[in-house]
Amino acid sequence: MIVWSGWGFLAVVIAIAGAVIGQIVLGDRYGIGIGFLLAAAVNFMVGRKLNDPSKDKIVVDEQTGERIALKRRSTLFFIPMEYWSILLVGVAIVSFLGK
Repeated sequence: MIVWSGWGFLAVVIAIAGAVIGQIVLGDRYGIGIGFLLAAAVNFMVGRKLNDPSKDKIVVDEQTGERIALKRRSTLFFIPMEYWSILLVGVAIVSFLGK
């Protein structure tokens, strides 16, 4: 069972697309690894954009005057999307060493 919130599922889509595009474009033994590296960069940028704290909404409770921040987060397995880029870099390194 895959658990995500917001646009977190895009981490998987970006990773698969990067690997496929890297293999199709380069076609050599390093194509998938380079594809994962590019996917890591794209995933990081998209994740940072989606999880930008400046987009949080501040709501004030009228009765207590307490300020509450409403945060929209894009996560996959409860991990913010941009942190999945670290795993993608690791997968790229393993794919370079495994060949």
